[in-house]
Amino acid sequence: MLLQSHAGEIELLPAAAQGMPNGSVKGLKARGGFEIDIDWKNGVLASAGIRSLAGALPLALWPGMRDVNYQQGDTFRWDGVESLI
Repeated sequence: MLLQSHAGEIELLPAAAQGMPNGSVKGLKARGGFEIDIDWKNGVLASAGIRSLAGALPLALWPGMRDVNYQQGDTFRWDGVESLI
């Protein structure tokens, strides 16, 4: 499984397939009006881009990461360091 979204949270790579240790995907849709691109290496998240297609709403991305307050059109990029662009 590449993505799970529920209860206002998005979890990336909650159950990465052993047969796909490396890969990438673009355009996954998540609840709340988000579009997500991810890359992974050795079964671990390497980078992510999360775009808000809806209006403003807070989102907890995954445990241990701060909440991000998105506005419509915002993109959050993660490559080991948080950044909202």
